[in-house]
Amino acid sequence: MKKLLIICILIACLLFSGCVGNEDESTSETSEIGQVPDLIIKPSDVPGFTLDDYTFLAVSKSNSYEFGNSTTPYTDTLPSGTRNVGETSVWSDATEHKISCSIEKYDSDIGLTEYIDKEEEAASKSGHTYGTCTIGDICFYRYVEPYPGIIITWLSVITSNNELIRVTIVDENDKSLDEAIRIATIIEGRVLSD
Repeated sequence: MKKLLIICILIACLLFSGCVGNEDESTSETSEIGQVPDLIIKPSDVPGFTLDDYTFLAVSKSNSYEFGNSTTPYTDTLPSGTRNVGETSVWSDATEHKISCSIEKYDSDIGLTEYIDKEEEAASKSGHTYGTCTIGDICFYRYVEPYPGIIITWLSVITSNNELIRVTIVDENDKSLDEAIRIATIIEGRVLSD
């Protein structure tokens, strides 16, 4: 049962990976060796959780970045001739609860509304509990209880600047939706203030 839960977490993290950041190709995204990289989510935002993994995303400076386009993942130095378009971070606590946060910044809103529509259709077909919330321009969540006491929550937010924020939480309580909204609100506030 625990192995299946870990597989679900990994699949959710892969499905919801994304990024945003500095476009200076000579700058490293990592603050110092042994330090937490300069991510949009800080350790103080997720108390009790430690960073398991992170990835930044890049695209060619000459290409427009639209939803569904491919990216180049990197962890430290922005590849030459590219620009940063997002990041994903995965956090866990001692009890194996997981939080995955991602953000991608697109050059237009092409495909973003359709993505949310497909998420809603998938949630309806799978019998997940789902709905909308009041952050961003569009916000959609769905959650499921694959095992008694274990809740997986997926939250997607589209901002006014064509950013897609995604938060996935695997937890043992019914507060995971509130936590996903809290984290997405932090991310939205930081990207809109840049």
